[in-house]
Amino acid sequence: MFKSQKKLKTVESQIRLLFVLIITIVVSDVLVAIVIEALPSMSLLTQLLVDSILLVIVVFPVLYYFTFRPLTVSITELKIAHEEILKLHRAVESSGEVIFITDRDGLITYINAEFTNLYGYTAWEVIGKTTPRILKSGMMLPENYKYFWDTLLNKDAVRSEYLNKTKDGRLITIEGSANPILNEQKEIIGFIGIQRDITKRKLAEEEIILKNKLLLEINAEKDKFFSILAHDLRGPLSAFVAVTQ
Repeated sequence: MFKSQKKLKTVESQIRLLFVLIITIVVSDVLVAIVIEALPSMSLLTQLLVDSILLVIVVFPVLYYFTFRPLTVSITELKIAHEEILKLHRAVESSGEVIFITDRDGLITYINAEFTNLYGYTAWEVIGKTTPRILKSGMMLPENYKYFWDTLLNKDAVRSEYLNKTKDGRLITIEGSANPILNEQKEIIGFIGIQRDITKRKLAEEEIILKNKLLLEINAEKDKFFSILAHDLRGPLSAFVAVTQ
């Protein structure tokens, strides 16, 4: 529907431009004829030359305003848009986070350099050929993936931690988000995923938890030891006190 409206507007604009050009040429011819009639008698060649010059003088501003000027503006807008796209591309490539885009069916259509650095897959291996399922570790519950897709297809963002697998088989913990990409009619046309590797952070957190657990166990054993020691010493000390009295 949107494309049809855009095409209709383009056709209307072209018809309007053609109408303006026709009116301009007709009016210009009339004005030129009036000017030539007012001038002294001249040869046919001179009349043609004057006619051409006057026609150019009258028609050129109209042509510039309705044709060349919009074209210049369009080219300028295209250059600005191209520069913005380049900026966005550089930002995505240098973000330090994994960024990939898929189509409506989940087929990968774009990956940045960090995707290759983390997972080991090149653009040639995945773009247009596979889905993010190649990253599945096989250790996540099916319910997790169901929630993931149900949320995305409901046009909501998903943020969570996942256990993924790289090309060489390493398991990594990633923290990521996924968002649906919508067109102007609010229809899903694709998805974008942003991920970061938090494997080292998770290992450090697990190590801290393990050390805290070990410390608690040591403290418990220490308390138990001192409790037993106090109990064992209580009898001899009581006897010693009784004898001394």
